[in-house]
Amino acid sequence: MVFCGRPSKNCANCRTRRIKCDLVEPACSQCLRAKKICPGYRDQLALLFREQSEVVARKVSSQRTHYSQKGNWTSPVPKNPANAAHSATTSSVEEGGINFLLEHYLKVPLFAPGNSLSPSVLRTLLRDRSNSVILDAMTSVGLAGLANVKNDSDLMVIARHKYLSALRMIMASINDSVQVELGETIRAVILLGIFESVTCDTSSRDSWASHFDGAAAILKVRSLHGPLLKEEAMSVLLIWFQIAIGCIQRHKNLPFAMIEYPESCRDILSEVEKPACSLASIVTRFIALWESLGHQSFADSNAIVERALDIENDLKTWAMELPESWAFKTAPYSGEVECFTGCMEHDYPNRFIANIWSWYRAVRMLVNDLLVEHLPSRICTAFEYELSLADSLSTLSQLSTEICSSASYFLQFFDRNTSTFHIHGAFTLLWPLKVVGSSRGSSEVLYLWAVSTLQNIWQDLGIKMALEMANQITEDRRRMIFRG
Repeated sequence: MVFCGRPSKNCANCRTRRIKCDLVEPACSQCLRAKKICPGYRDQLALLFREQSEVVARKVSSQRTHYSQKGNWTSPVPKNPANAAHSATTSSVEEGGINFLLEHYLKVPLFAPGNSLSPSVLRTLLRDRSNSVILDAMTSVGLAGLANVKNDSDLMVIARHKYLSALRMIMASINDSVQVELGETIRAVILLGIFESVTCDTSSRDSWASHFDGAAAILKVRSLHGPLLKEEAMSVLLIWFQIAIGCIQRHKNLPFAMIEYPESCRDILSEVEKPACSLASIVTRFIALWESLGHQSFADSNAIVERALDIENDLKTWAMELPESWAFKTAPYSGEVECFTGCMEHDYPNRFIANIWSWYRAVRMLVNDLLVEHLPSRICTAFEYELSLADSLSTLSQLSTEICSSASYFLQFFDRNTSTFHIHGAFTLLWPLKVVGSSRGSSEVLYLWAVSTLQNIWQDLGIKMALEMANQITEDRRRMIFRG
């Protein structure tokens, strides 16, 4: 499912005639003036998505053809669903995907008794295919990861079939505005975003972000149903940061509807959680600067430096004013994974706070990389330039070390300090490690360690985006050296 941008709200007659529609209900003025029947206006949420069934189907078809030519293709999808043996085999494969997902990607307490996704209910869903969009989305992610780890193309074909099945159910749900269950739809969209991370390749590096664009559209619809509930606010804020990361990676501005979401969460979250909303406001300003860098009006390096300095000062102040409950503990690294010299081990109060710290560091590194790049053009004395440059490089060195030191916390299978739902920490760690590896201020040791860690995430968890990011870092580093 790919977010298609903001579609035209005009009625069909005005779109055909390519004229402006005033969107008056029940019929637009242009149709009334032309004495035509106004066909009404389109369902905006459904239009924000474009079904990618043909694209994924072509991938499945090409894989089937490739292995058929090799003479070792056996269709993993039963040709006769009524056949009991085939059904049992299919069910066993699905269970394998779900088990991989639970063991490697999702935290088990999500499946507590009474939850709609408890193990007993999952077993029922495997037998009863009704209302199974979440199950198919979960199965697609688990099978994709398992296929990557085992290098099993047959499993990947099944994963893509499950992805298509979930995609079609989501489309049907969105089109049925009466019965759409927004919470379930958002969870399914996020799972499909994870699927894109797991199956990522060079031609679709940003596909995962498109699903979060879709989540943004669904959240906009959710806002029409009244204020957020307390239990929704934290999840919405975490989704907001994922959407923001997608915008940064693609140099896009935030969807307009998302700009006000952090402030709407602020009134609901506790005092301990509110600093995340303040950070979101700063990140919004950075995204606007980041997106504008390609515009001619912001080609002036002095203007870039001034705006970046303002954001850097606000980020520095944000960290200094955090409550004590946000403090993290550091200790010499005691794990078994190969680490870098001087590596410290971080321990955070909970995963929510750990995630926000990680995203803060990554954004602040991007700000300081901008300063390092554009400072030479700034009108200042040689002494001021050297002082500012040293300050930015020192900040980059500190932040990159902290991101790498936090990796041990994120790479634990599950957070021991909270029972709330979360995805494996490796998914949170990918982008900050990419920022570290591509930064001008990271040492050669941290660059190599970031690449190595991303490669290990790929090998151990089957998240292909980690491999793609490791390759991107190598390309960025080579260009950096070439430019001198």
